[in-house]
Amino acid sequence: MPKTLAPDGGELDAYLLGIKKPVKKAKGKCIAIIHRLNDDDDRITIVPDDLDLSDEEIAKVVHFQEQWAKYKIIR
Repeated sequence: MPKTLAPDGGELDAYLLGIKKPVKKAKGKCIAIIHRLNDDDDRITIVPDDLDLSDEEIAKVVHFQEQWAKYKIIR
């Protein structure tokens, strides 16, 4: 989302889930926000239009990056 800032003032970060190859651009739907409780660097969760994931599935996929953060998934 060009020119969209996160609460920390930097560009908004996103997890693009359900895509198995590198992409430069993508279209999809936002199914959740990873709201970090211990800093101001939230992330949105984007998936292809035909995919939906549970909170548990999202947490499992983003664990590699979020394992040190306290966060909640907001729908």
